[in-house]
Amino acid sequence: MQRTRVLDEKNNGERRYVTRTRYMDKPREEWIAVPVPNAGVPKEFVNQARDAIRDNEKCSSAGRRFWELSGGIFRSAECGRALVAVTALKGPKGYRRRMFYYTCATRRHRGKHACSFSGSMNAQKAETAVWDAVSALLTNPGSLRRDLETMIEREKEARGNPEPEARAWAAQIAEVERRREKYQEMYAADAMTLDELRSRLDALKETRETARRELALLASWRESLQTLEQDKQLLLESYATRAPEAVDSLGPEERRTVYSMLGLRVEALPDKSLRVRGAFGEENLVCRHDRMSTR
Repeated sequence: MQRTRVLDEKNNGERRYVTRTRYMDKPREEWIAVPVPNAGVPKEFVNQARDAIRDNEKCSSAGRRFWELSGGIFRSAECGRALVAVTALKGPKGYRRRMFYYTCATRRHRGKHACSFSGSMNAQKAETAVWDAVSALLTNPGSLRRDLETMIEREKEARGNPEPEARAWAAQIAEVERRREKYQEMYAADAMTLDELRSRLDALKETRETARRELALLASWRESLQTLEQDKQLLLESYATRAPEAVDSLGPEERRTVYSMLGLRVEALPDKSLRVRGAFGEENLVCRHDRMSTR
């Protein structure tokens, strides 16, 4: 944070000094850690909760509209940061109207050097282009089912069979408890000192926490896979069975729900093309730059 005194003569020519504040990010190595008291919540539960909401971001309501690609769905392919919602008044004085755009958060906050993705993308045209690609998928149930099943299989292959891993971690926790009892018996029999007991129990505690954390991650993965299966059924039963005109009539909030179910990620390329990732099998370019409006 920097504070600067500057001369301000806007108030009827009156000369006065005002203080202006500018904030800058400090390097991570200069951060000061703040100790947090133990809340009594097991660490594995905390990690599981963090994993569950890792990619969650609130949708923007800037300009009194629902930005259906905000909240982390729409990103710059160059820097990976989310595109943020911006508004601007366009047109001659007296006839201005509010326009809506998506622009790169990195470039907006850190300057042109931080990301090569330049300009802003017209929000309505970008959202329409993405929805055209998604609605085409929804109105083809056979293709949608295949793509959803492929997405789920990819998720399963990335983790592999979790059961042997889960059994191994559970066995490790049981072994920790067995050793803990053994060490306590040895201490009671004067076969080790108190310092030795504490050292060995600390090591066992660390091993047990690691095993519990890994088991929690496996449980979280199972839940996410179950959610994918449920979303697949909901998409096939609630959306893919609708008539094309009913699909096209979905509002921004409903479209956003569909995007979440599909695991949708939209990337803005340097040439202003849009690349869609998610339950589409291979990635798709859905709109070229000559059909997009930029500032």
